[in-house]
Amino acid sequence: PNPGNGRDIRIAIDQSATVTFDVRLLDITGITLACDESIHAGSRSLEEMFPGLDLSPGVYLLVIRSGNEQIVKKLIINY
Repeated sequence: PNPGNGRDIRIAIDQSATVTFDVRLLDITGITLACDESIHAGSRSLEEMFPGLDLSPGVYLLVIRSGNEQIVKKLIINY
């Protein structure tokens, strides 16, 4: 869920084809806090977990790349 509690970040992605993803979690200044590159998703969905981050309250960016496409989502941490 978003907003989250900052401890464990779980990402679920649904897609229609088998593809490879790069997933990055950035702070608001663009510094990479966590990343997982070359994640090979199955035929329908991908679930990625970044456990134990213990993020401070604030706004973070989740960047998901696949081929030439990139999606950026805002993640709000409050507790």
